[in-house]
Amino acid sequence: MNKLSIALSVLTFGVASSFAQGSELSDTGQEHIINQAPKVSGFYIGGTIGTGKFYINRDAGEYTNKYYSDSSTLAQKDASSGAQSFQLLAGYQVNRIVAIEMDYTHYINNLNFRGFVWNKTAGPSGFGGYLPEQIHAKPVIYASQANVGYTFANGIRPFVLTGLGFLHLNADKDVYDADTFNNVLALRIGTGIEYAPVTLQGWALRASWTADYASMDTEQEQDNIINTIFSFSYTDDVRLSNFNLGVSYKF
Repeated sequence: MNKLSIALSVLTFGVASSFAQGSELSDTGQEHIINQAPKVSGFYIGGTIGTGKFYINRDAGEYTNKYYSDSSTLAQKDASSGAQSFQLLAGYQVNRIVAIEMDYTHYINNLNFRGFVWNKTAGPSGFGGYLPEQIHAKPVIYASQANVGYTFANGIRPFVLTGLGFLHLNADKDVYDADTFNNVLALRIGTGIEYAPVTLQGWALRASWTADYASMDTEQEQDNIINTIFSFSYTDDVRLSNFNLGVSYKF
């Protein structure tokens, strides 16, 4: 075999080896990329801390014919002071778009607002009636919600929330009657964003805003036959808004 034949054989072998190595590296690189993709489907748990406010929407005209003229001093929208809360959640993400969550939110200090409280000792001729008083509450919310959004390849997931829950006002005075005071059905809506980069290995950072809407009837009591005939009960439309920051882990 002459030198030219030998050189061509070596060149051919080198090119073939280069293609083989390139193919192997390409396959390895693709596998590496696949293995480094963020988790999408799976069960997850999480926790957040937050701050919220309690709003009461009412028609001031409803209260103009009550026993007390000072009852009308309640504003049509009476916002409480802010209060801190913690949230526990568990869910299952079906795909890049849909997830189902269970949520438990508990306020750890008081929300303060004004509400009507039945007073048996004050009123015309000594009869009882409703008076506006300062109320302190530590609400508890149990909710089931759909989390709809999109998980991008970089781990960012914007989403919206919608669902139903039960609101327990947990107040220091019986502002609302027993049927709605303990567990009133609430509509949950919200929005948020989640960031789960590959480097966190299943952990995600989460920020969200939620609002729970419910209707509650004021407590209605009678202490004598006159108040039984001329009793009053009204409905408040309430909203509990909350902003949360926290983390979650997907298995």
